[in-house]
Amino acid sequence: RAEIQKAIAAYEKGLALDPRNGTACYNYAKLLIAVENYSEASEALRRAVSIAPHDQEARLALVDVLLRSGEKAEASENVGKFLKDPRTQTATLVALGELLTRSAELRLAGTVLDRAIVSAPNSAPTQLAMSRLYLARRQVGKAIGFARRAVELSPRSEPANLALAEALISGQRNREAAEFLLKSQDQFDSSAAYHYTLGIAQYRAAQFTPAISSLRKAIQLDPTLDTAQFLLGQVFFGAGDLDQAEEYLKKATALKPRNVLYLIYLARVYDLKGGDYRQEATEVTNRILELDPEEAEGRERQAKWAIEGGDLAGARALLEKVVETLPKRIPARVMLATVYYRLKLRKQGDEQRKIIRELEAETQVR
Repeated sequence: RAEIQKAIAAYEKGLALDPRNGTACYNYAKLLIAVENYSEASEALRRAVSIAPHDQEARLALVDVLLRSGEKAEASENVGKFLKDPRTQTATLVALGELLTRSAELRLAGTVLDRAIVSAPNSAPTQLAMSRLYLARRQVGKAIGFARRAVELSPRSEPANLALAEALISGQRNREAAEFLLKSQDQFDSSAAYHYTLGIAQYRAAQFTPAISSLRKAIQLDPTLDTAQFLLGQVFFGAGDLDQAEEYLKKATALKPRNVLYLIYLARVYDLKGGDYRQEATEVTNRILELDPEEAEGRERQAKWAIEGGDLAGARALLEKVVETLPKRIPARVMLATVYYRLKLRKQGDEQRKIIRELEAETQVR
């Protein structure tokens, strides 16, 4: 990050001397995006676009940063300019559509990609972008259809093959996804993303031993792939191998220290390991609650420890806060009922039991 700040300072000096340098404005904006300074990045990109109105890279980057900073109206206006411009190429429409899909602007993404598919119906990247759009819309059947067409058009394309597998997995056709990917193993054997996707399919198909091998291969190819480290930790956690679960979950959290989900699983491991790991469990739980003060499982764990230490009043305060924030959280209400009874607050305990029965009945109806 220090190097990026130095580069930002250098570009600021350069732009002070040559403010009409559109390329410098664009590069300066990309650095600002890297440090999440979206406000100044959008200003730099507006300047770049004003200097070079037909620079499609700068215009795409401007839409991206406007969406990131919540300026949706201006982003939509700029999307409209792309659609009206006869010089806009299909590849640009595809890139714009994918950007909008990633930003959950699915209506606009559909408008853009419909234009792209009309202009290039036999383009594998266009079919792939449509697949991702329909997957985001949770229309899995259509997502599979577009991804399959992308594979037909470009059978050696790794993104197309992985997109089809991901769509099959989303449709809970996990075994089919695994079998499909295994057919192309020789082709994509050096790809971490391939082995990671294969590992997901195998894991969800309850093929745990092959899933472990695939995920380990993904990590071997790319040790920075935090999602593979996390999923492997999950696999070992589910199998009851807490030592290996701890190993991989620690690696995942080291790569992404602010990922609350990774920390939740690591705290579970330490909690299950018992008293010798109370300090580690406490440290990780505290970290979770620093990042997300409303996270229920961490509060419940603190309440459990308070009960074990005889601090029923402290446990009561923690659990009442959880059910106030998450009124349908059954585990918190079960613990709270127990605390009320131990505090001889029978009326409150009976009330919690009544609510628990109602919530359980509601769950069964669903």
